[in-house]
Amino acid sequence: MRFLLDENMRAEIAEFLKRRGYDVLFVPKGLKNGEALALAERESRILITFDSDFENDLMYPPSKYHGMIRIRIHPPHVVKLTQALDNLMYRNFKVSVDSPLPFGERARVRGDAEATHNPHPNPLP
Repeated sequence: MRFLLDENMRAEIAEFLKRRGYDVLFVPKGLKNGEALALAERESRILITFDSDFENDLMYPPSKYHGMIRIRIHPPHVVKLTQALDNLMYRNFKVSVDSPLPFGERARVRGDAEATHNPHPNPLP
């Protein structure tokens, strides 16, 4: 799986995902939300963000992008963040490095992280 971390994510999250074999990049600083999502789509990446603006399905319809994980943890301690991602991707869904996220529209893990995934006509590499 390929991820694009929003600029509001911590570097420790990128390292956590890389240690698990994922391809991870950060959104370039100063990129607007729509541009970040377009970049994720162009590169077949799932956006990981804290930004609540992405919850607006009218502005960012799930059918138009590859996928998103919106994390709602406050305060955003690294241990809690990594546990939420671990729960979302490994324990509940048993996602392997090479498989796309196995859910249709939304999945939530104990209120910690919510993921939206559009089964894309071009599967993740």
